[in-house]
Amino acid sequence: MFAFARRVHARWTMTPQERHNLRLASTPLAVISASLGAHPRSYGA
Repeated sequence: MFAFARRVHARWTMTPQERHNLRLASTPLAVISASLGAHPRSYGA
């Protein structure tokens, strides 16, 4: 129970930069690389 409370408290006390980094860490790499143009578009569409 205390571990849960610590995690919740840690989330609430994060800086905006820490929240951003946490979001990036859980984003699939394919989504990031596709948004940067690493994956070519399909030519049949």
